[in-house]
Amino acid sequence: MSVASIGLSDEALDERRKGIGASDVAGILGVDPWRSPWDVWADKRGLVEPWKGNQATKIGQYLERAVIDFAEAELGSLTRNVRVPYLGGHPVVATLDALTEDGNPVESKTAGMTGPLAPYWGDAGTDQIPEHYLCQVHTQLLCTGADMAFLYALLGGRGIVRYEIPRHDDLCETLANTLLEWWDRHIVHGEEPSREKASLDIVKRFRRVPEKVVGLGDDLRFLLASKENLAAEAKDIKERQEECDKQLLLALGDAEVGMFADGTKVSYLEQHRKGYTVEPSSYRVLRIAKAKVKK
Repeated sequence: MSVASIGLSDEALDERRKGIGASDVAGILGVDPWRSPWDVWADKRGLVEPWKGNQATKIGQYLERAVIDFAEAELGSLTRNVRVPYLGGHPVVATLDALTEDGNPVESKTAGMTGPLAPYWGDAGTDQIPEHYLCQVHTQLLCTGADMAFLYALLGGRGIVRYEIPRHDDLCETLANTLLEWWDRHIVHGEEPSREKASLDIVKRFRRVPEKVVGLGDDLRFLLASKENLAAEAKDIKERQEECDKQLLLALGDAEVGMFADGTKVSYLEQHRKGYTVEPSSYRVLRIAKAKVKK
């Protein structure tokens, strides 16, 4: 489920399931890092519980509003939260963060707020954005008929960066044909996509019937053995890692830092956590900094 659908009413969610949204497209095409074609299919069929989001998505929702404010200061007056269906009554629709007075879609994103910034964000003024966002924006161009879209991204360590995505007619045509075919095949006629890349998150949110029991074939018993073997391996690996940590700390003695001849550094420095939602505390972390290789 897309970030845009978090917190929507049951009626609004039902409405979204009646068509393909721009944020569904990357999943359908198999280029979304978080959703597979099967995930989108399960969502559209109403087989999963709504996603409640996580810290990153909730932070993004608040910050993206400010990013649109920034975009409006540059682009002029914007109409926000615009729903644009694809012409011809086909089940493809784009819900835009905003639309310029000239009819150009404006999309807002945040990245790198709670973790490292992915390397897919290019220079300002280009269309060098992550592939799954490129699919989303081109679906917006498909629905609006515009020749240009703007994406404003608040990127960790870079600030707000403006990207300009020109319309590629061949890509839009391919998207239209692919999406309509996918909808007819998997939603209208009910063919289930491959489960191979189904995400664990979606499977966990499958709607369950209370007290329902199903029979499992003996061909699945190997999964039980695999799970037990993996648990044993994980325990063994953890114990071996802890033994390595112990030996390194013993070698440090009463020192906080140890150095190898090549410059590799082992440290056990005290860290401090401020008290926001929990009590402030101090703790030490064992870190290894490998020596820089001279070119």
